[in-house]
Amino acid sequence: MAKELSIENWQDNIQGGIDYLKEYGTPTAWEIYRSYYRNDFSKGHINKPKYSVALIYSILRSMIPKIYFTDPKVHVLNQKPGFYIQSKIVQKIDNKLIRGTKVKKIMKKAIQEASICGTAPILSGFDSEFGYSPDWRKKIEDEETGLQRFIGGTVTMFDENTGYRLEYNQNIKPGTPWVLNVKPEFFIVPYGYSDFDTVPWVARLYIRPLEDVKNDSKLKNTANVKANGMSTYNFSQEARLHQKLPDKNYGDYCFLWEIRDLKRNMLYIMQDGYDKWLYNDIDYLGKFGNPYFELTFNPDPTNFWGISDAKMLEDQQLAINETRTLHIEHRRIAKLRFLYDENVITDEEVQKIMTEDTGAAVKCNGAVRDAVYPLQPYVPPDFNIDVDAIRQDAREISGLSRNQVGEYEGGRQTATEAQIVNVAAQIRVNERRDQVADLLTDIVQKYNKYIFSEWNVEQVEDIIGDDGNRYWVKFQNKEIESDYTFTVDPENSMPTSTQQRRQDAIMLAQYLQSSPVVQQAVQTGQPIPYNFAELDRYVASQFEHLPVDQIIPPRAGWGNNPEQPLPISEVEKQIGQNIQAQQAQGGVPVEGGA
Repeated sequence: MAKELSIENWQDNIQGGIDYLKEYGTPTAWEIYRSYYRNDFSKGHINKPKYSVALIYSILRSMIPKIYFTDPKVHVLNQKPGFYIQSKIVQKIDNKLIRGTKVKKIMKKAIQEASICGTAPILSGFDSEFGYSPDWRKKIEDEETGLQRFIGGTVTMFDENTGYRLEYNQNIKPGTPWVLNVKPEFFIVPYGYSDFDTVPWVARLYIRPLEDVKNDSKLKNTANVKANGMSTYNFSQEARLHQKLPDKNYGDYCFLWEIRDLKRNMLYIMQDGYDKWLYNDIDYLGKFGNPYFELTFNPDPTNFWGISDAKMLEDQQLAINETRTLHIEHRRIAKLRFLYDENVITDEEVQKIMTEDTGAAVKCNGAVRDAVYPLQPYVPPDFNIDVDAIRQDAREISGLSRNQVGEYEGGRQTATEAQIVNVAAQIRVNERRDQVADLLTDIVQKYNKYIFSEWNVEQVEDIIGDDGNRYWVKFQNKEIESDYTFTVDPENSMPTSTQQRRQDAIMLAQYLQSSPVVQQAVQTGQPIPYNFAELDRYVASQFEHLPVDQIIPPRAGWGNNPEQPLPISEVEKQIGQNIQAQQAQGGVPVEGGA
């Protein structure tokens, strides 16, 4: 049995993780890179440039929309035969959870953090943000039976005495899985570990109001906890921002370390300088593995912390700022200047020329041609050439062409040449998009582990069966628990126009109508193997302004409303009967049952 470590041992472990982060993650540089992203160059430089170009911002903002999924969805298949209904239910639940828990927003922010800092951690959980156990589930009295039953979640995010909130993330709800972003500088792994799949523990730092910590029923030994304003983990301005929280908001704040001991399946919560555990118990969700995910586009060959895109573009960012600053200074120097003979033209008369008036009459006492000597202005043309070269270097580093960052690439190209360039440019973008797709799949798989274990109250969902009918199905978590495979459509991240989607849908409908399979079925009198009712619905759904459900209402099967759902076994039986009836009628859909 693994020996349990003391709070002093864990403080040493945390310090080792901080040292690892400081030495190889360079968090002090991350705040500088974030400043570059804001087009703020006051940090990390002796002299602020007089003219700056938002190069890092423009490249990252061009890259992020190409990587994240505009409409993230998963397609679910079961690895066991006979689990068709379960796959439909799980797919419906998963896609609702993706939308309801703001997974798209979480992934978009993770992509931005991974581009700026190199590595973006994401934490998953169930029910409460600061720890969960089924022992805390709330019981209520069943109105029909009078017996106590669970509600499917806890209410530990509320104060037991006052009912006030102790947690404020609106995307975290009782009895529901969730994910949230963790700031890279507030995330720790053991010193020297480079593979995230092999770490024995992970930890994060978070800040909570002191009052909420004392009132949280999940925590213990909170009577003597003091507001520490800022932890010793203070090495960047981004972290020092929290130091002002007590000054700018009413109340005190404290920083807490949350440690997930994957070796012993324990969850610890402690405060810097405090000699007692605030939480020290079994990590109930630890049986599902490491709750954290990480997104790293540019892995480092030797350590955990990835290589930042902003770091790779830093030299180009500073170079283009310097070039533009020199350019504007030369333009100022190159303004019209002249020498004049003060015996011929007085100072007062010269001032008439220096005004913004469109015309000026100057008195001269002598030969003007001999009294005035103009200085020829000159701005070297190399500045624009240098800027183009710097931009080209930045595009090569990021793997983006001029067209992909929103610029027009000049010159004539054949269609084949354009296709070759486009395919080559998409290789690195596709690699990142694939990583984001893997991240989405990992999140959904973790969600399913949580709900298969913890959704122990009856649920109801509607599905469309193979017979084209809509069914409301009731089920328990164990009825849908199985091994599923998930696929993500990478094209969901591509900016496809509405017109293109409509055209594709219409072309699909036209092809299926005249397909050899359909023609053979018609000639031989066999049932048509395609569900044309669903095809019509799919084509109509591409016209977003049309009320599709009113024009093509789904046919109601048994269990046709949430108040009268059917169990899975009854739905399977009904779908089978309807399909047989459809085949007997030559593939004509059967309304509402056989």
